[in-house]
Amino acid sequence: MQTVNSTLLEASDRNVAYTLTKSDWQTLHASEIDMNMYDRLFHDAGFRWNTIIERSMALSAFVVKTIEFGSPREEIMNKWIHVAQELKTGLGNIYSFCSIMRALNLPKIMNNDGIICWPKLRSEFTETTFNFETTMRNSYNALINGKYRI
Repeated sequence: MQTVNSTLLEASDRNVAYTLTKSDWQTLHASEIDMNMYDRLFHDAGFRWNTIIERSMALSAFVVKTIEFGSPREEIMNKWIHVAQELKTGLGNIYSFCSIMRALNLPKIMNNDGIICWPKLRSEFTETTFNFETTMRNSYNALINGKYRI
């Protein structure tokens, strides 16, 4: 896990976000833009919706594990916040954005007695933490509650 975390920290936020977006497209069987995507998603009996759900849950679990076994955890958390922001604003990938935000909002991470030392995160990464706690979390909650406007 240490190798994964060091690779994650070395990669640019944009490259990580791009790789996740590419993987999302492959999950949706959309290696090329297809005018019949609607038919493929909603009428193709061979399409497995479970694949999409599994991908989302696996990404969330991966994010939690990288934070849980990362050192320092606050630096890994900061990286995932930046990647989530890049996914949403830079690439418009709400799918992976929601998967990452689901992980970052778990009680295991969010609670004061969780695996993240929030005062340390706020002091070391003030701007990132402020953006996460205001803009990003509000956007995520709006998406979950069906009130998000694009």
